Amino acid sequence: MVSQGTYLACLDVSEDLDRIELPSSSEGGIREIEFQRYLVEEPHIHVNPGSSYGLGRAGRMRMNIATSRQLVERALGNIAAARAHTPE
Repeated sequence: MVSQGTYLACLDVSEDLDRIELPSSSEGGIREIEFQRYLVEEPHIHVNPGSSYGLGRAGRMRMNIATSRQLVERALGNIAAARAHTPE
């Protein structure tokens, strides 16, 4: 049965991951964890690294959107503002 909706969003943050300065030993999931920390500290948004949900999800963050449209819009606006100021 095909679902009619979802409460999880998969956000592509691969470009942001490429812009973040990380130690040369940081790769893949480590970069996602660093970006996850950044999102918690700056826009106060909690997301989960996509790579922890299986192959093909590296460079993505999983966001639970099971809330009001108003809160989802606010969260996405906060993420957009933080992405515009992602550390290089």
